[in-house]
Amino acid sequence: MIAVQVTSLLKKLPKRLWRAVHMSSYGIVWLAVVHAGTAGTDATNRVYQFVGFVLTSAAISAVVLRLVLGRRGSPASS
Repeated sequence: MIAVQVTSLLKKLPKRLWRAVHMSSYGIVWLAVVHAGTAGTDATNRVYQFVGFVLTSAAISAVVLRLVLGRRGSPASS
């Protein structure tokens, strides 16, 4: 996720590279969710499960909104 932030701050980065780094963040989030849900003793904690559910739901909602709205929802597309 640091790479996403750093590439956002760089001004002269090829768009293709910028997009590849940013699109990879979706996969990184899913890997983190799977890892967090299957590793460690907190996976059975109800509070942990609730927070994980809320964060996963928010991530899925963001992806669905992005797919449905496309570039129409972004100010840069005007």
